[in-house]
Amino acid sequence: MHASVRNIMMNAAISRADETGHVHISQYDMALVQTGFFGLIIMYPREYGVRATQEQLDDYVYFWRWISYCLGIDDRYNLCTDGYERAVSLCAAIETDIVIPALNSPPKDFAAMADAFTDGLNLFALVPLYSKECIMKFGFEASNRMYPHKLSMADKLRTFILKALISACYYVPLFSKFVNHSFEKMFDCKSIT
Repeated sequence: MHASVRNIMMNAAISRADETGHVHISQYDMALVQTGFFGLIIMYPREYGVRATQEQLDDYVYFWRWISYCLGIDDRYNLCTDGYERAVSLCAAIETDIVIPALNSPPKDFAAMADAFTDGLNLFALVPLYSKECIMKFGFEASNRMYPHKLSMADKLRTFILKALISACYYVPLFSKFVNHSFEKMFDCKSIT
């Protein structure tokens, strides 16, 4: 479906003789988006509450290789094609060269999109636990970077709670099972374990 939509958008741009030459969804763009689904997990599993062995992370990368293929990412652009070590290396380069500079100087629609994202996350929380500042602070610190902005007291509290919850997922297996069960029930999933 992704590949089909991409092809339709590209053909529409070509037929309009788009003078900018802009391709709406390039293979490069799809590869960058691909990192959003697995990059942080393979680079910082503990920091994101994931207890996994090297073999399990390699299996996770293999899984995303094929999901990405099914979504229309060519093997030469698929960050997962060459396995775990290469995927970590590529994700780290994307983080350093693209993501962090973009977060330090965000595009014009960033705030609106980030607020929409955190508003969506807050639909699953009993209280507004997430804000873009909280999420960004958490991400910067998970990657061992200093967050360059000051936080409000509410965002400091949110960040502390988020860190505590994720640490509990990592260090307290019973809590992790509870969280997994809650998500399965929320989304009416069947457990595969």
